[in-house]
Amino acid sequence: MTDDELDAAILDILMDDGRTSGSELVRRIDAPPSRVRARLTWLLASDDVRVTALLNPALIGRPIVAMLRISATDPEPIPGLLTEVPAVAWTARCASGTVYAQVNTASPGELLTMFNEQVRPLPGVRAVGTNFLLRGISRSAGTGASGQARTFEFVGGSDAELDAADRIIVGALQSNGRTPFTELAVLTGLSVPA
Repeated sequence: MTDDELDAAILDILMDDGRTSGSELVRRIDAPPSRVRARLTWLLASDDVRVTALLNPALIGRPIVAMLRISATDPEPIPGLLTEVPAVAWTARCASGTVYAQVNTASPGELLTMFNEQVRPLPGVRAVGTNFLLRGISRSAGTGASGQARTFEFVGGSDAELDAADRIIVGALQSNGRTPFTELAVLTGLSVPA
């Protein structure tokens, strides 16, 4: 198995469950355990792979979800600048130069303020379009069962209530979906089993 094939196998599993352990990857992939662990470490250390939590924005009090489509005279720096905007969940720059960003806000008014005060003034921005999202579709790359599209709803509120520890955990997982339980315990002041 080449490194590219091994990377594809690891990524296929991680796209289905980003918290899959190294031991589970070794069990599921037909390659020497040391190679699987080494490639996993390399992938997670690269700037190309990032595992984050995808959650219902209503759960954190930000039920308004919109997709921004941005054109700029120089699109190269725009995704990096957008990551500084707290409402931005993710960004992507296409080969065409168009930049996309998903934003989550508490209200339409907050979306409009963010749009006018934090996105439109970015250097070189020529035009910004937006669409509200009511439903999303996630598709893992690759073939097999994990390659099937999965829909997820963004509409409505959430009956769940997050306490302080929940918010810390959710925040950590949004930043790094593979944050170890031991680190989550330190961050929350709880025991690892809790």
